[in-house]
Amino acid sequence: MRRNILVSTILLVLSVPVVQGQSEPVWTQVPTTGFYDYSTVQQPAQSGFGPFSLYYPGPPPSSASDALGCQWNHFAGQATGQFVSGSANSTPPNYPYWYSGTTLLSGGIPRGGSSAVGVVFEDPVRPDTLIKGVSFLGSFSTVADSIGTPIQSVFWESDSCADGDTEYGFFVQGGSPIFYYSYWTNCPAPGDPSGLNCVETTTGQRATPCVGGFAFPQLPASSNGQYYFNAFPYLDSATGTWWFRAEALDGGSTAPFFSCNVNPASQAGTFNCYDRNSQPASPAGTQNNLTLGPNGTTPACTVVPPGNSSTYFNPGWTYGVYGSLFAVIAGGENDNNPLTNLQPFTVTALKAGK
Repeated sequence: MRRNILVSTILLVLSVPVVQGQSEPVWTQVPTTGFYDYSTVQQPAQSGFGPFSLYYPGPPPSSASDALGCQWNHFAGQATGQFVSGSANSTPPNYPYWYSGTTLLSGGIPRGGSSAVGVVFEDPVRPDTLIKGVSFLGSFSTVADSIGTPIQSVFWESDSCADGDTEYGFFVQGGSPIFYYSYWTNCPAPGDPSGLNCVETTTGQRATPCVGGFAFPQLPASSNGQYYFNAFPYLDSATGTWWFRAEALDGGSTAPFFSCNVNPASQAGTFNCYDRNSQPASPAGTQNNLTLGPNGTTPACTVVPPGNSSTYFNPGWTYGVYGSLFAVIAGGENDNNPLTNLQPFTVTALKAGK
């Protein structure tokens, strides 16, 4: 979801009781290990532990190299997560092959034609850095211009290349904050004008994103103008199934505002949600197990990742694995307004669950 957040096209515009087996990770603030600016309006570079100020990108450059050195099909055929023993849908999806028409792509992934500004924490491969959740303290920008609002997001990604990876996290695009999860993320829909397509490496089937999530209801005003958003996978010991927990808290007092425990293992998914008084509550909207079809349609996912019995997302794939944390503002352009006239997307602290 680094640049064109495909999930936003299919999601509708949605501490509390503890679920048995739920264990909140230890939230550890992490620094940026990379900054990228795919924009024709130069952005202020971001570094260290923050706070990070990400401004509405300017018009996209006609061509740009990937700032993180991403290569087409570098991970194709490799797993995007961990195998979850004893669990339904235990096998994580593989990274797909990327083609332009019938030509297998190679070389660096170009980033021209789409605006994005962001910071990334790329998880070094060592045992003490395995990620068990994503969290941030911050505030979303309310800026819009002649062509609409930007997409603002913080998320975990199984690599750092937006190449058919597995993800979960939060984003806003002119409405309520949304928690989402997806695999084969950023793969194009059939008929996409770019001519690009993803192909599952074992079966040869066309791979498109399979996503779900919920939209938060209107949140109470926070005590300091900022919010904590936390999300993490956990194993429910009573049922032996993997769930996500996603929550919004006051940025000052950390008082809970709204949370959901999410089990994606059905067509509609299960969303057990609670308000600030720990009472059952409804999200603003939910979606689960949807993909991208031709002409903007959003049918149910149909391509089953090899080794599984269904298309349903298993949060256990993402528990305690390596990956990257991103904070990004993407899409559109800012009418070339001076950055000093714009409100940034502010991420005061980016945290990994340990």
